Amino acid sequence: MVLRKFLFSSPKLLRGLGYNPMHLLTRFSSTKSVSKFVKVNDLEFHYEIFGNGPKKVICLPGMLGYTRSDFAPQLDGGFDPATFTIASVDLRGYGRTRPPERDFSPGFFLRDAADVAGVISALRWEPAHVLGWSDGGQIAMLLASKYPEMVDRLVVWGSIIRFTREDFEILEKIKDTNKWSEKMRKPLVDMYGEDGFNKMWLDALCGYHGYGSDIITENELAAISSKTLVVHGDKDVMIPHGNVDDIARCIPDSRVVRFPDGKHNLHLRYAKEFNKLVAEFICQ
Repeated sequence: MVLRKFLFSSPKLLRGLGYNPMHLLTRFSSTKSVSKFVKVNDLEFHYEIFGNGPKKVICLPGMLGYTRSDFAPQLDGGFDPATFTIASVDLRGYGRTRPPERDFSPGFFLRDAADVAGVISALRWEPAHVLGWSDGGQIAMLLASKYPEMVDRLVVWGSIIRFTREDFEILEKIKDTNKWSEKMRKPLVDMYGEDGFNKMWLDALCGYHGYGSDIITENELAAISSKTLVVHGDKDVMIPHGNVDDIARCIPDSRVVRFPDGKHNLHLRYAKEFNKLVAEFICQ
């Protein structure tokens, strides 16, 4: 509070010395995110926000994930707070955007895209830069295709565009959550409880099987006008071979960057490199 008072009581002095008051404030502020809620269609969406910069970035978690489980290295000082404002959103039924409990009714990815469009509009951030991981990437691509006015630049990784036999074979191998690593399980069990986590996971698998083939069609991908960065970990066993190339081929203004040793959660394992890549892409 004292710092804020000084910075805004002496702006001319600081500028005369070559300093920007807002840059100084963000530099010396906490590197932790802040939890907030925004109301969209009578539902309170939880999000965590970090930074005060002019470039607004929305991060969309993967299946069952939430702000802190999926984007802690991005929210906890991973980006320059004077340049970026980073927000990660708990999707409907995930994290602290409950109730309602998550359901996987037909077209749930489209519903999520509409929800995110509502969040961006409610925050008055349109167009925002959108980062989507795993299921969040599918939602981000649908958002950019269906609501182009909401998306500036787009970054996706660990995502698919259709469900194939290979996808369901991969999911079958990880169906038993007792075989997951403690690092993967703990944030989800902490949030949903053991029974709630297991039920949601099985519901999600059923939802996937009932979704149909295409999550987003090639024509819908071709309609994306946003400049797009497709990131891929070459050791990501969750993503069938060819998905990344299909996404990059169909989105007109896109390019691919590969992490040779990256796995599905490359943005967590290689957070520093990932954050730098994204920051440079957005600022180009």
